[in-house]
Amino acid sequence: MKDETKEKIIDAALNVFCKNGYAGATTRVIAEKAGFNELTLFRKFKTKENLFNTVIEEKLGTLHHTITSLYSDLDGKFDNPEDFLRCLISKLAQMSDDNFEIINIMLRETCPFYEPINDQLVKSLADVIKKNVSNTEVDSTSLAITIYSFIYMRSLTVYNGRSKLDLDLALDKFIDNTLMAFKN
Repeated sequence: MKDETKEKIIDAALNVFCKNGYAGATTRVIAEKAGFNELTLFRKFKTKENLFNTVIEEKLGTLHHTITSLYSDLDGKFDNPEDFLRCLISKLAQMSDDNFEIINIMLRETCPFYEPINDQLVKSLADVIKKNVSNTEVDSTSLAITIYSFIYMRSLTVYNGRSKLDLDLALDKFIDNTLMAFKN
């Protein structure tokens, strides 16, 4: 049986760490956001660092599973690279919107632990692109970094709710521009 108190604290902590960073997050704010007092938070996690590590471990596991499933669902299912890339980029954008808080923490916090994870995210996307797109003139690693960068900025804008841009139109234009690299 799930510990609902623990889950509420983890969800609140994810949100507060995303907005304020580790250094700017306080256990008091996290506890209040979760609807509990600090004593309850400390009973469950002992320290802010333990809470942060639990959040990262749980949410990274979920993110890894989501990305792995997305790639395996798309792998080898398309007859042409344009359809593959259009679907891949659209699904990555949705995945990023749905998991923005953990992604933002990984990119925002300076921690040597995240560097291999971020590198692996780029490498796995580059590998999927290379496997499903036959155009060898396009560097798949550079393309993966470009896709992730655009998607992150788009998701940051969605998360903050501050854009006057039509973000769906911007995503479509990004996909169209990306596909131009594959036209002869």
